[in-house]
Amino acid sequence: MGHKEGYIALTTILIIGAILLAIGLVLGLTSVTELQISLSNFKKNEALNAVESCAEEALTFYRNTDSVPSVITLPETTCNVTINTQISNNIVFVINVSESGYAKSLEIDASKTDHVYVNSWREIE
Repeated sequence: MGHKEGYIALTTILIIGAILLAIGLVLGLTSVTELQISLSNFKKNEALNAVESCAEEALTFYRNTDSVPSVITLPETTCNVTINTQISNNIVFVINVSESGYAKSLEIDASKTDHVYVNSWREIE
């Protein structure tokens, strides 16, 4: 009987070990997936912050010069600007940035009188 009980104990330990290993692998893979999602969201937010910084810089240029440059270079990024329309004191332009492989674009419609007024500011997908 001693050998039979030993085999049962060994088999039980192997089964419990396999179950614990499977649980550990599932938790590990879930953690990696969660980290990848978090990193992706972080990089998307970095790109959004960059394009918004360029948009504010473009509006400053517009206030000071009645135009916006085709490229805006900031310490942390470079953005491309495309003017869609510019009629009298109204301008519509698109700003594009690619940051860490994530692209973001904003379309801005602004008017200028004594100040610059933003009529619309929307993210383009």
